[in-house]
Amino acid sequence: MSHSDVFEPGSMAPARPASQAVLINAAISKMIGVQVVSNKDILLKAQEKGVKPEMVSAFVSEHGISLASLEWVITPKTLGRRIKNNERLNPGETDRFIRMARLTALAETVFADPAKAKTFLAKPRTRWGGKSGSELMQTDNGGRMVEELLQQLNHGFFA
Repeated sequence: MSHSDVFEPGSMAPARPASQAVLINAAISKMIGVQVVSNKDILLKAQEKGVKPEMVSAFVSEHGISLASLEWVITPKTLGRRIKNNERLNPGETDRFIRMARLTALAETVFADPAKAKTFLAKPRTRWGGKSGSELMQTDNGGRMVEELLQQLNHGFFA
């Protein structure tokens, strides 16, 4: 090892890429409008307080999807009422939105490309009985199946 390879106090360490967990939490933070660095933060800062309804609208705009495709999270009528009355999403709506945001963030991180992540989540798969990841994430158990496949891909296993 050369002298230039040794880190010395006071010198600048080379920048390291952020860990995948940091990238995923940053993406989730942006999507739900609450700064999170762990699952505990998601529970304490977002789940218990509820997500602002404007975050659903922002997600729809940023990801180029229709609000109707998120009716399983919150209906457009209810979303409009929550925005008008300045109300946060209720616990069920918040749980569904966080699940969708977490899985979307994971897919975008695994594929390093939002368009590829969107394609992955939209594609029906034989292993899921012809359903897509977007369909499966509508339930907790289905969301776990989507997360399991994304983690396998992330660790080099092929689907």
